[in-house]
Amino acid sequence: MSNSLYLEYVQKMQQIADVNYAAAVLNWDQEIYLPEKGAATRSRQLATLSGISHELSVAPDLGVLLESLSAHSDTLSEVEKKNIAHTLKDYHRNKKYSTEFVIKMSQTVSEAYHHWVKARENADFSLFAPSLQQLVALKREEAAFLGYKDHPY
Repeated sequence: MSNSLYLEYVQKMQQIADVNYAAAVLNWDQEIYLPEKGAATRSRQLATLSGISHELSVAPDLGVLLESLSAHSDTLSEVEKKNIAHTLKDYHRNKKYSTEFVIKMSQTVSEAYHHWVKARENADFSLFAPSLQQLVALKREEAAFLGYKDHPY
């Protein structure tokens, strides 16, 4: 039983990895070849892929599968047990974030990158400052999702 469930787990992880690898290629292209006029479109594309990856990573059927594998891990190798434990930990952490937040964070990071490049080229921090403020606000929101509501920073 656990072996067929583990194969199902591997297939789900490969699907998530495929989406993440596609985003990585777009990120690389954004940093190497992307024309300035393509920045907004690329930011949206990366945000869309981040949302898809998040949805796959927090799907209820994945949670059920992970819990089942964790509870019946007697036929799994030590490496497989560690994979399940790590993925289950990530699953519970990722469930704390809404898909909308993940999309917004991805898009903001991508847009901020383009502002940072322009600011660096022009030696003008003011071109990046608004993006930095947005990133800090999102990081505070992320901390709240994780339960760090009363942090002094």
